[in-house]
Amino acid sequence: MDIGILHTHTLTVVLYVALFAVKALLILTGQRNLLTTFNGKTRILHIFLATALLGTGGYLLSRAPEGTSAYNIVKIVFLVLTMGVAFVAVKRFKASFAVLALSGFVYIFLLAKTRDIFLRNEETRLKATLQSFETVSPRPDVALARGKTIYEAACNRCHGADGRAGYRKAFDLQTSRLSDAAVLSTIAAGRKTMPAYSYLSKQELDDLLAYVKSLRK
Repeated sequence: MDIGILHTHTLTVVLYVALFAVKALLILTGQRNLLTTFNGKTRILHIFLATALLGTGGYLLSRAPEGTSAYNIVKIVFLVLTMGVAFVAVKRFKASFAVLALSGFVYIFLLAKTRDIFLRNEETRLKATLQSFETVSPRPDVALARGKTIYEAACNRCHGADGRAGYRKAFDLQTSRLSDAAVLSTIAAGRKTMPAYSYLSKQELDDLLAYVKSLRK
């Protein structure tokens, strides 16, 4: 169900932003009368899309292990503010507000993709965090700590802190008995809705494997 709701949410977001983009274009080109006509004909559609967007987004946040993370809170705040600015832009025929709202929607889209308020990609964030560890260490506790860091950055959002969240059909890592080779292959190449983490080095993959296995019961 999570995946179906996610696809619905994504489609709703695209349609909502596309609808506003048309209105913004009319504002920027000075087509006040045409905007009034278009706005009247799409009023019900706008209300439906806004409701669906907030409803599906709320459901996904309630299901996601990181639903209350900093980037999600920032995303919600920016979305509400941007929708408010978009409303004012259309209501008062303000070009500056239309541009501001479009910029806000672009930022929210990039925020959703990167999951970082500074729009850094996952690899950049993770590599920066891992710099605090020893480059190579035979100590199991260090390897496990590195693995946990990688897990929290890349895996927690679907598997959850205990490995059992099952968000977007993620495997239950506590009961999984995949072989080491299968786990490493799945992480590196991805599987169905799980993305590939091909940027992880062999050492990082081994450390993540060690941490994933530590979650097993």
